[in-house]
Amino acid sequence: MGTYQTARTHLKRSVSLAKTLEACIANVSHPKKSTVVGFGILIQQRRLSQSILLLGRNHAFESRILFRSMMECHFNYKWILLFHKEYRANRFLRFHPLEQYRVHESLSGFLDPVDYHAKEKELKSRLREVRHLFRKKKRKGKLIWDSTWASVTSFKDRLMEVLKYESNKNDEFLYGLYRLTSSTVHVSPISVFQTIEKNLPLRAKMQPESETENQIKGAFLILMDSIRTLAEETSMIEDLEPELSRLERIATTRLTKQVSAGRVR
Repeated sequence: MGTYQTARTHLKRSVSLAKTLEACIANVSHPKKSTVVGFGILIQQRRLSQSILLLGRNHAFESRILFRSMMECHFNYKWILLFHKEYRANRFLRFHPLEQYRVHESLSGFLDPVDYHAKEKELKSRLREVRHLFRKKKRKGKLIWDSTWASVTSFKDRLMEVLKYESNKNDEFLYGLYRLTSSTVHVSPISVFQTIEKNLPLRAKMQPESETENQIKGAFLILMDSIRTLAEETSMIEDLEPELSRLERIATTRLTKQVSAGRVR
């Protein structure tokens, strides 16, 4: 997978495979909660991969933002599946009204008061249905809503739990990669300096990303692992063969070594 165009071809094939899995899962009449979460996340992973392809070489640097989202989607789902998966998936899904309520609260000064209070009333009604899940008593009996759906609130800690379970190692390479892509999301000093040429006069770099296939390779690896994870969870591995095995051989033999050596970034 040495060329840019080859990397694009492999990612396109994995996108097609994701669509095949989506079609299979769509026929499940009574999906488990963990399947619903995985299905929604797979759709996002597939769409993010398609967006990275659309951005292409000219906006490979901006593709980091999408690749970072793919990492978060993927490892959040793997964390859900680690233990008590139906309980964790249920919390994820039922956190929806609390998340909506908090967004709605932040918009109070920008919405028509009548519309705002009508929506607030609706959301509070929905909150009552999930308060047993997300409202806890703190000191002096004060009731406080949980800040997130996950019992492990830090993404880094969830990521490390998954990696330790899978390999029994606290390997921080992937978190370092996540931090690097986060610098682009948050426009940190790292990303600002990456977009400016070093020498005066001040001018923009034509392409801040030194290897424009980086995000395409990374998206391919993550999408393939997302497909494998959900296919195993839903017992649909055979529905994806032989293409799944072909693409996994490419990922294993040509990309995993590059990632472990730090060459994909």
